Amino acid sequence: MHNKLAWIIAMLVGSALAIFILWLTLFPQPTAATSATAARGRLQFKEPAAPVTLVLPTAPSGPGDAGDDYKQAIDAYAANRQAIKAILKRHRDMIRGNYRPSHQDLLTLEPVRQAAGRGAAKAKMTYYFRHTPRRVEPPFIPEMSSQFRDIWEVLVFLSDYNIVSGEAGYGEAERCLLDAFTMGWHVVAERSRLDIVRTGFRMQKGACDELIHLYGVRLKKSDRLAAVQRYRDELALASITYRELEREVLRHLPPHSGDVFNLAQNHADKAVRRMATLWLGVVRLTCTKRGDKRYVRKLIADKLNSDDEIERACADAARKFDQKAFNLMKRPP
Repeated sequence: MHNKLAWIIAMLVGSALAIFILWLTLFPQPTAATSATAARGRLQFKEPAAPVTLVLPTAPSGPGDAGDDYKQAIDAYAANRQAIKAILKRHRDMIRGNYRPSHQDLLTLEPVRQAAGRGAAKAKMTYYFRHTPRRVEPPFIPEMSSQFRDIWEVLVFLSDYNIVSGEAGYGEAERCLLDAFTMGWHVVAERSRLDIVRTGFRMQKGACDELIHLYGVRLKKSDRLAAVQRYRDELALASITYRELEREVLRHLPPHSGDVFNLAQNHADKAVRRMATLWLGVVRLTCTKRGDKRYVRKLIADKLNSDDEIERACADAARKFDQKAFNLMKRPP
């Protein structure tokens, strides 16, 4: 009796094992995620734990959409691009006392500064896919990032101009830096794409660094200095995980399939999910395992039906991704 029972159990175990092996053969599993995305905290939504009012007197609360004002600032910059670049090129000379912007130089920068200031007063901003093309194309570097950095540089230039002009200009210098900070805060708050969010983090951190110098060296406001330093420290903690995700996963070639899958499906931040969805195209082109090839096609198909327009556009770019796109991504024009 015992031998018969043992034989039956062995048969059942053998059959289950055979079925499992057949299932793995017919439906190979995708690569599992590594600690780059599976470690604690790697899938969490990141933002500074400290309130923005450590830097700003009050949180932006004005009505309307700041994106419209920032678009006006970007258009004003584009209308006088060469003249503005020539002025900004002499930033270091101005700080050293070897150059002073003319009245005409300041008039050239004023439309940019005024439009950015109007935007900084408003509570919310929508820009990506509202003031940009509603598509995602090679080399996948959003022009929005460089455009906002251009406006940020104008504000920092004008802040330094007011500082070197003397104590009477310190108040205006502070306003320029607070507007530069707020613009970065708006860019982060929109959560459009991971690379754009990281641009917003850098804009905020750069403005904080300038404010720390202003409060510590010029205005001697130790309380404001401490508050901005605290926010900057929290900002660094919030952004470091995103920096590592981009460096280890979304800018690593070839990418680790399991980590890209994990981010595209499970990250709490839509900006990261969108970026990872775009990177599914790189996985589709470069992966070699049958399980990964099958799973990446499934994920792209799922994302093409997303309720999120930007995610759908990223999935469409992933579906069309080819060797030409890969080459452009590595060596953008």
